[in-house]
Amino acid sequence: MTKLNISGAFILYSTYLGGSANESNVSSVTATNPIALDSSSNVYITGYTSSANFPLVLPAQSAPGGAQDAFITKISDFTTTFDYSVSVIPASRTVSPGGGASFSITAMPAGGFTGTINLSVSGLSNDATAGFSPPSIVINDVSAKSAMLTINTTAATPPGTYSLTINTAIGNLKHSAPVQLIVSGTPSTDLALTNTASPNPATALANLTYRIAVTNNGPSPATNVIVTDTLPPSVNFISSTPNQGLCTGTTTVTCNLGSMSIGAQANVSIVVLPQSPDMGGPAQLSNVASVMATENDPNPSNNSANLQTTVNPPSAAGPSMLDPNLSVKTVVTGLSQPTTMAFIGANDFLVLEKNTGKVQRVVNGAVQSTVLDLAVNSASERGLLGIALHPNFALNGYVYLYWTQNSNPLVDSTNLADISLMSNRVDRFIWNGTTLAQDRNILTLRALQADANQPLRGNHNGGILRFGPDGKLYILMGDNGRRGFLQNLPCGPTATCPGPTASDDNFGGPDPDNAHLTGFILRLNDDGSTPTDNPFYNVSTTLFGQAAANIKKIYAYGVRNGFGMGFDPLSGNLWDQENGDDAFDEMNRITPGANNGWIQMMGPSSRVAQFKQIETGYGSGDLQQLRWPPSLIADTPAAALSRLYMLPGAHYNDPEFSWKYAVAPAALGFVQGRGIGPQYEGDMFVGAARAFLSGGYLFRFKLTNDRLHFLLNDPRLNDLVADNADKFDVTESESLLIGKDFGVTTDIETGPNRDLFVVSNTNGAVYEISGKQPTLFVANLNGAQPVPPSNSPATGTATILLNADQITAKVSGGFSGLVAQETSAGIYGPAAPGSNGPLLFPLPLGQFTDFTITLTPAQVQDLKNGLLYIELHNSSFTGQEIRGQFGTSGSASAFQFNTANLLVTEGGDALLTVTRLGDTSTAATVDYATSDTAGANKCNITNGKASSRCDYLPQAGTLRFAANETSKTISIPIVDDSYAEGNESFIVTLSNSTGATLGSPSVATVNITDNETVNGTNPIDQTSFFVR
Repeated sequence: MTKLNISGAFILYSTYLGGSANESNVSSVTATNPIALDSSSNVYITGYTSSANFPLVLPAQSAPGGAQDAFITKISDFTTTFDYSVSVIPASRTVSPGGGASFSITAMPAGGFTGTINLSVSGLSNDATAGFSPPSIVINDVSAKSAMLTINTTAATPPGTYSLTINTAIGNLKHSAPVQLIVSGTPSTDLALTNTASPNPATALANLTYRIAVTNNGPSPATNVIVTDTLPPSVNFISSTPNQGLCTGTTTVTCNLGSMSIGAQANVSIVVLPQSPDMGGPAQLSNVASVMATENDPNPSNNSANLQTTVNPPSAAGPSMLDPNLSVKTVVTGLSQPTTMAFIGANDFLVLEKNTGKVQRVVNGAVQSTVLDLAVNSASERGLLGIALHPNFALNGYVYLYWTQNSNPLVDSTNLADISLMSNRVDRFIWNGTTLAQDRNILTLRALQADANQPLRGNHNGGILRFGPDGKLYILMGDNGRRGFLQNLPCGPTATCPGPTASDDNFGGPDPDNAHLTGFILRLNDDGSTPTDNPFYNVSTTLFGQAAANIKKIYAYGVRNGFGMGFDPLSGNLWDQENGDDAFDEMNRITPGANNGWIQMMGPSSRVAQFKQIETGYGSGDLQQLRWPPSLIADTPAAALSRLYMLPGAHYNDPEFSWKYAVAPAALGFVQGRGIGPQYEGDMFVGAARAFLSGGYLFRFKLTNDRLHFLLNDPRLNDLVADNADKFDVTESESLLIGKDFGVTTDIETGPNRDLFVVSNTNGAVYEISGKQPTLFVANLNGAQPVPPSNSPATGTATILLNADQITAKVSGGFSGLVAQETSAGIYGPAAPGSNGPLLFPLPLGQFTDFTITLTPAQVQDLKNGLLYIELHNSSFTGQEIRGQFGTSGSASAFQFNTANLLVTEGGDALLTVTRLGDTSTAATVDYATSDTAGANKCNITNGKASSRCDYLPQAGTLRFAANETSKTISIPIVDDSYAEGNESFIVTLSNSTGATLGSPSVATVNITDNETVNGTNPIDQTSFFVR
C-alpha cells in the first residue's frame, strides 16, 4: 500500500505485505519466508512500512522507525459464513379432518448468500397433501424471502398431533424447522413392540443386550410413548440407551420416547450382565417389555413381549467341539494377538503377532525363535496380518506378508495417526532356515482413514493372502472407508447418480487410483506383476493412469470387509467371507470378475429392502462412514442392481449364504484330507470375529457334490439366509455350530498331519482339532462261502471303513482269478443259515476303491455283529462265484491314502500321506507307483492327461511301516513347464501290502493346475535348462 502527495508527484510512505523477498523496496533481500500458518489456520504475514503513523504495540516499539519499520500481521477469518437461516410461523395449527392450514416459511441470507432454496415437508398423514407457493425460495439480494406452505387434510385423516419437519436445501446446505399440525378428534395408535437379545444364547458374566423396537402402525401419531421393561432377576443392570427420549431405572427400566409419527420406529438398548447358572443365576432369563401412549390402542395384543433367553455358563476349560468324535487341544499359548500361520514342516510353523510385528517360529508346541520383527501400526484392524508361502517354497523359500507399517520405522504403535497414506504393504521375504530377509515389495495399499467430520479409523483393512492352485497370489482387502467406483458409487459419495461426480476424499477419487484401490480381491503374479489373464486386464474403460493400471489387478470387487478367504482343495474354487455392518454377513464363492455388490447391497438382492430397513434403524443408523448414509440404499432389487458399477465383463452373484443380522464370521479354512475323519473331508470351517456368540463359535459347512454350493440340512435355510432375530443370535444356525469358546478366530489351516489348526487372536493360542479314525471291517472272499458253494478258485479282499459318525462308510474291493466276467456285486444283509440275504448296497464292477455307502443304525449294528457279507456274480455260476463275511478283529489293519483327490500347482511337490489303521503293533509294507494314460502324446497336448515325461517325475517304491507307525508321506515332484495345456491328472496306486490289507482309498488322483495361459519357450531351448 502506497500513499502519494496530493499531486501524486512523490511517495509519502509505503507499506508492503508478504512478497518474494524485497518487501521494503530496498536492494537487499530482507526476507525469504514472509507467510506462515498456525494450527488454527490463521495466516501471519511479515511486512515493512515507512508510515509515520503505523500502529505500534508497546513496549516492543515506542515510536516509528522512520524510513523502515518491520511488522507481522495476523489475518483471521471473521467473515460471515455463506449461509442462510430458516424460520416458520406459526409453530402449530389445528384443523378438523377435511380442513386445511397454512405456514409461512422465511429464509434469511447471510455472508452474501444467493441461490434457489428447495422446499419439502415430512411427517404428514398419507392422505394429506401439501404445496408451497412459490415452490421454492429465490434469494438474490440481502433481504429475507418467504413462501407459504398449505396443507389439506381429508375427512379420513386420522386425528392426532403430527410433528412435521419443513426441509430446505440448496446443494450441501440444508436446514429444517419443526411445526405441529393438530387434527382434531379422538386419535388412536397401534403401537407394536418387539424384543430381541444379543447374543443369543447369552453367556454368564458377559454383557447381554436387550433391543426393544417400537413401531407406530397408526392410524394416528403417538404422543407420550412409554416403554417399560421389567428386567429378570439375577442380572446386573449396565446401561439403557434410547434413540430418542430418556430412560430411567435399573430393575424396571422406564423410557419416555416422546412422540412418534405414523410408521416411525424407536429403539431402546438395555445392557445387563447375567449371573452364572452354577453360582445361583438362572439358566433361562425371562424379560417382559411393554409400551403405551396417550392415544387409545385398538390392538393391545402387540403392546408387550416376553423374551426367553438361555444363559450358558462361562467356559473354564477352553474350546470344545460339539461332535464327540472330534477333540481339541492347545498347541501353543502365550502369543500376543496371533493372526495367521503357515506350516514350514511337521510340527513346525510360523505364526504372526498382530501388535508386536513379530513372526514367531513354533516347533513342537513351543516358541523357538523370532524370525522377523517389523515396526507395525496395530491400531484397530491394522498390524501384522497375513502370511502365504510360495507354492514352490521348499525350493525358493519365498514368504509373503501383509502388514501395516508404522510411521516410525523403529517402534510399534497403536496410535491411529501414526501412519502415512499408503502404509499397508505386501512384501516378499526369503526364508534361510532361521530368519526371514526382505526380498522385495509386492504392493503398497491405502491405510489412512482421516475423513472430514469423522474420527480416525483403522478398520476394513484387509490382510488375507492366499496362493491359488494357479500359482497366483490373491489379496483380500476391505473398503478402508472409501466411497468410490469399487464401492459401486461411480459418482462418488453423492445422493444422485448419474449426476456430478464428487471426490471421495481430500486425496481424490472416486476412481480407483492408488489411494482409492480398496474393497477387492486382487490377483497378482508371484513377483507383484499383473497376470495378463486377469478378468479386467484387457477391458476398455474411460479410466487412465493409476486407475487404469489398478483395475487390471482386480479379480473381484464390491467387497465391504472380510477376514476369511480360501481355496477349496477338491475343486480349486475360491471362497470368501464378508462382514456386513449390522445386516447380512455373507459367504461367497468368488468367480473371476465378480462384483459383490457393496455398498448398494449386502445379502441377496431380493432382500435389499430388508438390508435398508436394518441399516437405517439399527444402532447409530449409519454405515460407519457418514458421507453416504443408508437412507440412499435402493428400495427394490432392480433399482439396486441398476446402480452397480459394472466394469466390462463384470457380473454380480448373490451370496451362497448369509445371516440376516450380523454374527461376524471371520477366518475360513477347508479340511484337506481325512485326518479328522472322512466325513469332514472338504468341509469348510468358519470362525468368529467377535467372541459374543458361543464364546467364539466354529461353524461347519458341507458342500454339494459339484462343490458349487453349501449342502444345508435345516429346511429353514432353504432360502440360503439364516433369519436370526438380532445380531449374534444363533437362530437358524444351530445346525452349523460345531465348536465353541475359540474366542476370535483369525486363521484355520490343515496341518501336515491333516489335523485342523485354529488360531485364536483373543486367547493368544493355536489349537489343534483331531478326529477319531474309522473302524475297519474286512471280508475275505472265496468260492467256499457262497450258498451253495461254487468251488471257484477266485479270491478277493474287501474292506469297509465305518466313519466315526456311524452313518457313512468307504468300501474297497480287489479280486483275482474270476473264471468269467463279473456281472454284479453287492453287500447283502443278514440271512438264516443256508439262505441268501437282501441286497443292501450294489457295488461297482471290477476292482474299486473309496465307494461311499450310507447306513441306517440297524445296518451299522448288523455290520458290527458280523452279519453283512459281500458277493460277486457272473454268468458261469447260478448263484455267486465268491462271497465273504465282513468282520472286525483286534489284529485287522489296513493301508489307505489320506485323500482320494489332491490338487497341486505346477512346481513344487505333490505330497500324499499314506495312513495305517487298526492294529499297528507289527511291521507292515505296501508298494506304491504313479501312472498315467498320456502315452506318447506331446507335452503341449491339451487332453487332461498328465505325462511322466514332462509334467511330473514318476515314483515307485515300497513304504515300510515300523511297529506302531501310522503314517508316511510320498513326495512327487511336479514340473513347472512352459506349456498352456490346461489342468491334467495322474494317479498313484497302493498295492502288494503285507501285514495289512488295502483300505479306502487305495488309489489317489493328483490334479495339476496349469499356471500358464499362453505357451512359453520350450525348456529345451532355454540356456538355463542345460547344466554347464
